[in-house]
Amino acid sequence: MMNLDELPVGQGQKFEVSELPPETSAASSTSTLPLKERLKSKNPKVRFEATTDLLKEISEASSFAEYYPAVQKLLSDSHPGAQEKALDCLMILLDKKPPNVSDDELISVLIEKCITSAKAGTKTKAVDCFLILAELPNAQSVIYDALKSYLATKGTAAKILVAVLHCLHPVSYTHLTLPTICSV
Repeated sequence: MMNLDELPVGQGQKFEVSELPPETSAASSTSTLPLKERLKSKNPKVRFEATTDLLKEISEASSFAEYYPAVQKLLSDSHPGAQEKALDCLMILLDKKPPNVSDDELISVLIEKCITSAKAGTKTKAVDCFLILAELPNAQSVIYDALKSYLATKGTAAKILVAVLHCLHPVSYTHLTLPTICSV
């Protein structure tokens, strides 16, 4: 008689579990859904593929206003690959048609989600986006105020404070005056 531990799992038959429900397959879900739906998918692989498609679409597009909300949402994605592709999308958008940087929502997402990322490539791309944003007219004051508010807020996580200081150095070195920033 065999021990319970010695019995093969699945009665010796190969057993494979799909990530998707039985009525859908990965190929049908990624190819038939529109891009906006795939960007909102709960499956991280589908979101990553949709972000790659969005990157291709942005690089070929002529109008860009419709892409900013999607890219801004993807910057806070939990999938690191999709987040890095979203930074690539943002860099293309900033190079082709920069947004009006009047609110600090984009800056706060870059600080809280991208610069604090564990991936070194994501951190580097986020700092590059900050440098591009700092070159825009009237953006220096918005960036300065956002960074200063993170430094001045008590209770801010140490990880975010280190990220702000990490970002502050190249931005201040190239665009802002360091003595005014250090007076926080």
